[in-house]
Amino acid sequence: MIEHIYSLPFFYKEIYKHNPSAVIFSTTSANFHNPAMRLKHFLLHKKIEREQYLPHRKKEIQYIWPDISSTQLAELATVTRGKAKEDFSIAIDNYKNNLPVEPVQFLRSNTCISSTGYWCEHLLSKSEYRSIITNAGYALDYTAGYWDTHYKSGTMNLLAKFLNRLIGLFGTKGYLFSPFVNVIAYNVNLSARR
Repeated sequence: MIEHIYSLPFFYKEIYKHNPSAVIFSTTSANFHNPAMRLKHFLLHKKIEREQYLPHRKKEIQYIWPDISSTQLAELATVTRGKAKEDFSIAIDNYKNNLPVEPVQFLRSNTCISSTGYWCEHLLSKSEYRSIITNAGYALDYTAGYWDTHYKSGTMNLLAKFLNRLIGLFGTKGYLFSPFVNVIAYNVNLSARR
């Protein structure tokens, strides 16, 4: 469930620090490269942000800063999207002291809950995963998942089979049509020795 982890750079670096030989295999339906899946997640993020996370963030800000103006509240709630816990508190302090609020890396439509850091879902590209994972010391394999072909609808099964065929035909770029992707981090130096 890597798409829900607050700080992926921290997550991969910590695992590498404690177990550089670990193989971290994850799947996520937040497939940035499939336009339909990207749109689905973009709309999901917008809905959850509007209905849940933004109101929660505003309450948290007002609790920390009771005399904040409505204009400041709206602005601060916007610039703190994607921040949680200490990062959230630091952003509020910086804003109050007219200091810059650091942007969240790879934010796009992503959002998380400010009190816990639980991400709605990271919607990251292959190159962004590569950057995070290689900076931690691992290598990356990023591969396509396949569609289920056991729907109740025969039409859906035919469409799924067609899309699976496209995934196979496109090989390493098959993730353009896949419903999810596999994100695999591993130590290339240890793999070569086996």
